[in-house]
Amino acid sequence: MRFALTAAVLTAAGLGVFEVTMSPTAAERVGAGIVFGLMAAAMALAAAVLPHLVPRLRSLRMTVVALSA
Repeated sequence: MRFALTAAVLTAAGLGVFEVTMSPTAAERVGAGIVFGLMAAAMALAAAVLPHLVPRLRSLRMTVVALSA
């Protein structure tokens, strides 16, 4: 639930900044909403999965690569 709420807030914030700075058309709003929504969902998924994955990695190098991806 917390991830969904965070994703929704981040999407709304991104769309708000986009609205203020770019004055988009209706089609641009829909496209931006899709892009911001997908990005927020991907980040929420990464936040849920990576903490469980990172302790299993054997090297610092793999940990850094996993967290930066």
